Amino acid sequence: MCGKSLTRTVVITGGPIFDEAASLILPGDKVICADSGVDYAIANSIRPDEVYGDLDSISAEGKNFIEVSGIPLKTFPIEKDMTDTELAVRSCDPSSEILLICSLQGRPDHVLTNILLVSLLRREGRNIICSDGHTDIIPLYGKDEIHIDDVLDPSNKAISLIPVSDEVTGVTTNGLYYPLNDATIVRGSSFTNSNELAIGTSSFSVFVSSGELLVVVTDKI
Repeated sequence: MCGKSLTRTVVITGGPIFDEAASLILPGDKVICADSGVDYAIANSIRPDEVYGDLDSISAEGKNFIEVSGIPLKTFPIEKDMTDTELAVRSCDPSSEILLICSLQGRPDHVLTNILLVSLLRREGRNIICSDGHTDIIPLYGKDEIHIDDVLDPSNKAISLIPVSDEVTGVTTNGLYYPLNDATIVRGSSFTNSNELAIGTSSFSVFVSSGELLVVVTDKI
């Protein structure tokens, strides 16, 4: 991934998101809500710095919260060329690390759009990951790598490497039960689905030489 940035922006979307995702937000993070992401923020005592959207799915309580709290609101028409989520994410400082808290369950079109948006932005050079509080997805592109330390409840985590491009080359892992060394994996293959951490470890790394890859860390059950 890109080197550690000086700032981090958290974008919260609508849809089903676990309450645990709120704990991922750190002091000093800038928080942007996309439309009904405001309702998640209210439910978890989070004060957004900005709100983006067409306000077609936000609750009346959410609209009132924005107004009473004086939160900057940037509205857009319902008929537009981007989702509220993409508008919010693309508003982030290009040098900022981005955490997209979004739904990774529910409507498959929304879920796939969020995941592929994260992959696209990584391809554009953004430092971005997404999470719903139970599942984290980290995109890799080109010659890239990710290091994950201190995985919580490591024995209960499944780790899958999902190719987005036709093929991903030079795939090498450290800390996984089934290691890879300079492997090539192709889109649609199930070969790298549902790996796990090596026994006794709580950290792992993934390296790629070329292509687009999604590293998915989720609960086994």
